[in-house]
Amino acid sequence: MTPKEKHLITFQNISIMAHADGEFREEEIRLLAEMARGMGLSQDEFGEIIQNVASLDFIIPEDDVECEHELRMVVLTMITDGEIDPREYDSLLGFARRMNISKEYVDKVIEFYLYKQKERLENLAVFQNLYLVAIADGEIDDKEEALLLEAAETLGMLQSDLDYVYNNAEELSLIIPEEEEEREQSLRNLIYMMIIDGEIDDREYQICLSFANSIGYGEEKIGLVITSYEEQKKKEQEEREIILQTNIDVYLDLYNGLKKIPKSPVEIIDLVEELAISQTWDTVIGPEESHDTAFYGLMWLLYTRIVGMNHDMLVMLPLHLDLARKKNHLGDLHKFMLEAEQRHGRTYISLPDKPLPEIKADLKEFFDKLTI
Repeated sequence: MTPKEKHLITFQNISIMAHADGEFREEEIRLLAEMARGMGLSQDEFGEIIQNVASLDFIIPEDDVECEHELRMVVLTMITDGEIDPREYDSLLGFARRMNISKEYVDKVIEFYLYKQKERLENLAVFQNLYLVAIADGEIDDKEEALLLEAAETLGMLQSDLDYVYNNAEELSLIIPEEEEEREQSLRNLIYMMIIDGEIDDREYQICLSFANSIGYGEEKIGLVITSYEEQKKKEQEEREIILQTNIDVYLDLYNGLKKIPKSPVEIIDLVEELAISQTWDTVIGPEESHDTAFYGLMWLLYTRIVGMNHDMLVMLPLHLDLARKKNHLGDLHKFMLEAEQRHGRTYISLPDKPLPEIKADLKEFFDKLTI
């Protein structure tokens, strides 16, 4: 049996289960469509099974492992809305009996997936609330979009859930968490979304106020949260400036160290690119250990620091190395490194405290991961 044939069997089984109560709910259709795409089914194959589901019957897999897999897939579809319809449960037990799977095992699988589904719905509620605040003023700026993307990644959102929120925002409303602690944290998240662009739009504020009122708070609480965020932001900015100044000194010390290496800037750049390809970390740069320390320090900052902070820099780096080679000067490369640090640096650079063997070990680890 080909993988495509197995996928068609699985999709037929989960579609039958989703339709066991006599209809497809919106959540079920969204989940089925996403599953079909993930299985590589065409729109025609998807439509044929969905349209004829009432006349179809479960297909029993050939071995025990596949039977357990089918059961899990069917259960996942059954609890997509976080509830279990009695007709679906009866149908599931009938399917399980035909596969010689006990009711006890079925109930354990249901319990596990109900827990995971509850987690998914809670995460969906968090994202939905954030999105409704972000879109309240009619547009989403770059900072709001970045926060939404970060939230989606952190919450492990399904693309189908994201699409649902994006496409139905006008009909959606705020979701109030059940737990007190989650309610207050949700309010804080909404307020942070409201103020992240540096302005407080009245439409966004009214949504936050409505949420605050619904959980027993009011404008005073919103004001306290905003003040807290502003104080934290000021503190973080002060710390950031101290970190940045300290890190700039590291780059300056390195630049001065590179000028003492008995090689031209062109030779240094050629060595950087050569070692990035060959990864021969035992290469000796100059007669003094300080020459090796300065050179490998340059590579450490270029790759484990700058590229490590933002992998997009891996594309830009060869261009700046080539420019430095053409000018036979490291000044512009140094400027590029400082600008990257200013944009992406958030922590102290540990380079000054690293002995040469550790610097080389860090480089080896970075390039090993890069080639995996």
